[in-house]
Amino acid sequence: MFGIPLSVVALATGLAMAIGGPWSVLRTPWVTLKLVLLATVMLNGALILSPALDTMRDGGADLAGRIVASTAWGVLALTTATALSVYRPGRARGRT
Repeated sequence: MFGIPLSVVALATGLAMAIGGPWSVLRTPWVTLKLVLLATVMLNGALILSPALDTMRDGGADLAGRIVASTAWGVLALTTATALSVYRPGRARGRT
């Protein structure tokens, strides 16, 4: 219910911080990758997960495999984005 609106907020704040902060959007690949991962989660939810849930709710085809795969992608992508936030590849030791 709140996934896509909160993702839009996360994307907007991520872009604002990347544009106005020291990391820039395209200067550091990990920032770009995080934003791409977030965009794929949003598209996945809007174009795959939501229609599949609506179809199943209306008594249509059994799309449980698609729902599980879509949810698994969301978890994997957001876990990867979180790891990139913590690890920040290419960062010099001792610098933040």
